[in-house]
Amino acid sequence: MSRRHWIRRVASRMAAMGALLFAATLLASCDGIADNDLAAPDRVSLERATILTEHADAGTVTLEDGEFRAPVAPGSASELEIRLSQSAVGDLDGNGITDAAAITVENAGGSGNFRYLHALLKEEGEIHDADAVFLGDRIRVLGLSIHDGVIAVALLDRPPGAPYAEAPSVPVIRTFRLVGESLEELEPVSAEVDTASALACDDSLPDASLVIVTSPAAGEEVASGFEVGGCSRTHESNVVWRLLDRTGEVLAGGFTSGGGFDGPAPFAFTVEYASGERQLAYLEVFEGDVSDGEGYPPPRVVVPLLIAASE
Repeated sequence: MSRRHWIRRVASRMAAMGALLFAATLLASCDGIADNDLAAPDRVSLERATILTEHADAGTVTLEDGEFRAPVAPGSASELEIRLSQSAVGDLDGNGITDAAAITVENAGGSGNFRYLHALLKEEGEIHDADAVFLGDRIRVLGLSIHDGVIAVALLDRPPGAPYAEAPSVPVIRTFRLVGESLEELEPVSAEVDTASALACDDSLPDASLVIVTSPAAGEEVASGFEVGGCSRTHESNVVWRLLDRTGEVLAGGFTSGGGFDGPAPFAFTVEYASGERQLAYLEVFEGDVSDGEGYPPPRVVVPLLIAASE
C-alpha cells in the first residue's frame, strides 16, 4: 500500500480537521522535508535573504528588494552598498532540496566594486547563506549555473598585472562545490570524460521529463566539431540544442533524439560553429514547450564553455 493511501485510511478514522492536521504532520515526518522546502528559492525570497559579508561588523546583512545600504561608519557620508546580481537554482548539498547560488556586487565606499559568490541553502523553508567567496574587483560576471552540485561562474577578468581602469576582457570559468558549509574551488576540468562514473541512463532515473548533459563539462574548452552527450526523456523523444556566444547570438543549433514515452535514453550530437575569437559561450540543451506555457516548465540545461576560435 502506498504511503498516500495509508495516510488517507488513517485520516478517515478521525474527525475532519484533526485528520487533516494529522496527515500533514505525518507526511512531513515521513519525508523529512516540509512542503515549503520543496519549492525552489524564488527571486523574491533571494531579494530579502540574510547574506554573509566581510564589509559589515556583524558579518551579515539582510537585503531589502535585493539591496542593502548603510553608512560605512556612524556619521559617515560614505555608504556600504550591496546589490544582488545573478542567481541560479540547484541542489548544492545532495539532500534533494533545491538551493541557490547568487552573485552580489559590494561597494564599501571606495572605488572598488567587489563580486562575491554565495551558496544559499534552503533549510526549513528559509534561506541560509552557508558560505561566500570573493571573485574579483571590477570584473564582469556573464553567467552562473548549477549542475550536479557544481557551481560554474562565467566571467571576464583582466590580464595579470593590468590596471583596474582596463576593461575586463579575458574569459574565465571558475567552478565551485559546497563541502560541508564551505565553498571549495575546483581545479580546471580537462577534456577527458570519466566513463567509469557515467550516468546510468535507465529507469532508475526519476519518472519525469529530463534533459541531462554529461559531456562536455561546465568550464571545458572546446573546438568546433566537439561532441555532446547526455540522457533525456522528452515529448516524442525530441531534444533541441543551440550554442550562443557571450552576446547571446546563436552560433549553431539543431535537433537530436533521446528517450521518450518508453523511458530515458542517451543522446549525442556534434556542434560545428564559426567564431573569429576564443570566447565564452553557452550550450543550451532543452525540450521544447509543447504546452505553450500551460504545463510544467520543460527541462533545460545551460553549460558554460570556452570555445576556441574556428579556422
